[in-house]
Amino acid sequence: MALIRDEALVIRSYKLGEADRIVLLFTKDHGKLRAVAKGSRKAKSRIGARVEPFSHLNVQLWMGKDLHILSQAETIDSNFELRVDLQSIQRAMSILEIVDKLTHDDYPDPTLFDAAIRAMRSLANNQSVMYVPAFFLRAMQIEGFRPNVDTCRLCGTTDDIVAFDPASAAVTCALHPIGSEISAGALRAMRLVLDGHASQAFAVTDREDEYQMEGLVVSFCEAMIERKLKTVHPLLRH
Repeated sequence: MALIRDEALVIRSYKLGEADRIVLLFTKDHGKLRAVAKGSRKAKSRIGARVEPFSHLNVQLWMGKDLHILSQAETIDSNFELRVDLQSIQRAMSILEIVDKLTHDDYPDPTLFDAAIRAMRSLANNQSVMYVPAFFLRAMQIEGFRPNVDTCRLCGTTDDIVAFDPASAAVTCALHPIGSEISAGALRAMRLVLDGHASQAFAVTDREDEYQMEGLVVSFCEAMIERKLKTVHPLLRH
């Protein structure tokens, strides 16, 4: 068995037997891995408290064929602030869910890893409704799913954009209004986020447009990955 060292974000864990856990890790250089944390459910375990979801760790693993062995875990950031209330937990779980859906076992994705670590670190300090959907857009963009929010997909015009079609990942104009209604404010917010100006989007977008953007982005993500996102819907207003 080969020994590796890596950074990891804990996505979730499962009970195994009476004393162990299986931990799902998103690692920077080795992608998504499943590892057994032996004895982690025992009261005196040094690893047990460190392998909680949301935690950013330095890990050491013995690599097996399917399941690996977690031999060491050192906390870089526990992100404990994300466990203080239900809304914070749901927001953090939403970020982990989209990361889980977009990543593959044993396939490195360091750009997405770095983005996820930054998102978890700053999530507790940013209460904008748009924060989670902004990360979703960024994650989808990293994975090659950037939506067209500039020109109507049917005629190419940049004028009178009034709708966004999640299934085609594109906007449409007043002459070809296919998709869900999108306000000027929600459209501006999506453009700002995709162009790397999320902070500006948080500052200039009003609450109604934030909620609309959230719903549209979630629908877009679900259409692209062809799966429902279970953790985001409690965050939606409607």
